Amino acid sequence: MNHIHSPLRWRRETRKRLTLADRLCLLALAAAQRVRGVRIDRVESPADVRDAAQVLDAVFGPRPAPPPELAHIEARYAAMAVTFIARVRGRPVGTLTLYVPQTSSRTVESVAVDLPDGLRPVDVIDIGRLAILPAHRGGARLVLLGLLAAADAFSRRIARTWWIGVSRPPLVAAFRRLNPTTRPLPLAAVDARAPEVMRYWAHYRGADPAAREPFIISTGGTRPSRVVTRHAAVALRGLLRRRRR
Repeated sequence: MNHIHSPLRWRRETRKRLTLADRLCLLALAAAQRVRGVRIDRVESPADVRDAAQVLDAVFGPRPAPPPELAHIEARYAAMAVTFIARVRGRPVGTLTLYVPQTSSRTVESVAVDLPDGLRPVDVIDIGRLAILPAHRGGARLVLLGLLAAADAFSRRIARTWWIGVSRPPLVAAFRRLNPTTRPLPLAAVDARAPEVMRYWAHYRGADPAAREPFIISTGGTRPSRVVTRHAAVALRGLLRRRRR
């Protein structure tokens, strides 16, 4: 089992770039995760794949396979994917997939957005589906923060500090609370996507017509300590509201 994406490993690999506050926050996060039994792993084994699929199906429902003539697009995205699985005391409860573009960005192909000047698809990481079982959502449960810490550690290792994606507005708002660099990503003036890519995405999202918002995040624009403390503040406010009821 590959467990290289824990907060402690993140701290070791980025020691020269982290302040004392960053290190203390990551130590506190690692300790809190151990107490709560939260563990984040990179999906590698067949069991990991099954666990991640189980969480996705529970949150989003089964997704039908693309038509055979579009299967090569799905295969190309699968080759770009890096997936993390969150478990609480051994039970799978959350998953997050990143896509590492080599030439083309999954997000740009998904909704035809314009990247900021000077930023190329090979400079970014696409955020794919994030799924957390309802009982394990919320700041105090540490699952979301653990998945984001694993994703950030991976991004630092491959020296890509921009995340882009398309998600429902409430999730984009959650990203913005944790990382204030989150901002909308403008749509392209001209949609130059290939027709087969457009058909693929129409099929992919056909069963879920919910509104989505393209966004971009600078992982280099915020410190781990800021993310952890913001997350803790959100969790504390939620706890206080529940106690007042």
